[in-house]
Amino acid sequence: MPTITTDDDVKLYYEEAGSGTPIVFVHEFAGDWRSWEPQIGRRPCLYELSEAIAAINVPTLIMSGDEDEPCLEPSLMLKRAIKTAQLAILPGAGHGINLEEPALFNQLLAEFLAQVEQGKSFERHPKAAPESIWGPDGDPRERFGSML
Repeated sequence: MPTITTDDDVKLYYEEAGSGTPIVFVHEFAGDWRSWEPQIGRRPCLYELSEAIAAINVPTLIMSGDEDEPCLEPSLMLKRAIKTAQLAILPGAGHGINLEEPALFNQLLAEFLAQVEQGKSFERHPKAAPESIWGPDGDPRERFGSML
């Protein structure tokens, strides 16, 4: 298995996948709860960042597995906050959607990137994001009363 050595002489083993510029992703490298707990403790809550998140104005793809319970609500919040976001919920997948459903993950990502390259507008029409399930005109029971 090929290796690379970091600046501090740590040897990392890796797998080659695809072509192009080499990128190395290190997940949980040299870490356990003792290394990330202090960072998590100082990190603001995602919901506290909603105003800054709403300022994002670039095409954004949010992907989550429908079995990844802790990520579903934040994914919906991000979709609602970012006017240029698309949301993909992969059925039957958990937190490792790229590993659990690689074909679907790659297909959705490739389609999204193709749309970005083609210059597709991702700006959501205001009527597409109503305040309620009743749409921009509100609850029809309030307008039509007993007729419904």
